[in-house]
Amino acid sequence: MLWSYKEEVFATFKPIDQYELNKELKNKSIENLTHNEMKKVGEHFVTEQLSVFGSTNKEDVKRKGEELFLNRGYEQLMGNYYPNRFRDLEYKFTNEEVREETDESFLYQAVAYVAGTENGKRSEMKLNYEVKIVKVNNIFMVLEQKQRVQ
Repeated sequence: MLWSYKEEVFATFKPIDQYELNKELKNKSIENLTHNEMKKVGEHFVTEQLSVFGSTNKEDVKRKGEELFLNRGYEQLMGNYYPNRFRDLEYKFTNEEVREETDESFLYQAVAYVAGTENGKRSEMKLNYEVKIVKVNNIFMVLEQKQRVQ
């Protein structure tokens, strides 16, 4: 238990632009990714999904769903869509793991925290993610995932 406590204390909230993937990373094949690069790809997909909490437009949510998910992305993201509810979103991750690594895919697991301003007050949520990531037509995408609010 002490380790997870330490991890929570030392993980810091960062804005979404800190989780963008650079061109070099986007161009790598899954089999050439390091463990840390797989975590970065996983963090990117989770923050992109959680950014929907700050969306103001359903069309943006639909477009993001098509960009991130191989199948049924729009429906998954609509569960996080609350127009104009949150502002100034920031994210942090703890307990990150990469499992089931193959040349074609990997499973990213983490506890994600999203914080933002809601009705003038800072609000924070904790979610468990399990995301299966693949590369299709040279683009990383989410094949399937489980998301659980804690």
